[in-house]
Amino acid sequence: MTDDEIKAILRDKSLLEKFLPNELSLNHVVAEGGQGIVYRGVANGQEAALKFYFPGQVEKRVDREVEALRNIDHPNIVKLLWDGELNFNKQQVKIAACEFINGEELSNIIYNNPFTDDKLTLLAFDITLAIQQLWNFKIVHRDLKPANIFIRNNGRACVIDLGYARYVDKSAQTALGQSFGTPGYLSPEQQRCVRQLTYKSDLYTLGIIIVEAFLGFHPTKRDQSKLFALELFKKLPSSLEKWTHSNLLKSLFYPIHIRRPTLDEILNELAYIDY
Repeated sequence: MTDDEIKAILRDKSLLEKFLPNELSLNHVVAEGGQGIVYRGVANGQEAALKFYFPGQVEKRVDREVEALRNIDHPNIVKLLWDGELNFNKQQVKIAACEFINGEELSNIIYNNPFTDDKLTLLAFDITLAIQQLWNFKIVHRDLKPANIFIRNNGRACVIDLGYARYVDKSAQTALGQSFGTPGYLSPEQQRCVRQLTYKSDLYTLGIIIVEAFLGFHPTKRDQSKLFALELFKKLPSSLEKWTHSNLLKSLFYPIHIRRPTLDEILNELAYIDY
């Protein structure tokens, strides 16, 4: 069976259901991208988003996302409910079923309704908690951005998509000289293709997300080449200078990563009530 034939099955709900194990059921397609297709459905009796990875995806990277999610149970990171494989004439299609998040993608929210001070503080706090939880397992997300963050109906943020996440103490899945992530959200060390990133790379990206959430638009329209020239560690957009935590925000943008604050320092300053 060819890759195109398998993709055709994955896109056809009635055909795909014939191959599913009893633990899974499908409702309808909610998204499709380069990596695969996502259905809304049920996994182990819970409402779920079921991601079917297209043939040809880098298996180690898919496995890495699943492994990371399998080890983590935290409200600010999407929860894995089930994972496995489908076999099509010896070709394997990997599946990851995660909780279905009742809420809205951050990218949709900020462009329609930029965040006020209090909401911005909560957003920063929640994403920092997610970064902290990942770092507890020595994982760097490497692709934080508004499209990879959902805001639940209760107002709390949830990070999704760990496809580019990397364990610091495991071998790299990227070739030397390659940088993975999304232009406009890369830290200086990511752009330099530094392999041994730390959570402080994710903190730089957090700073960009905070600025974008407040302004309602990306400060350079996602032009990575212009991002560092802004020198946001010195001066923020004038409207953001009035935010209570503006000095903390500036510190996230230090070009030298060791000068950026620690996770505890950020959480202590934001001082929001945890779960």
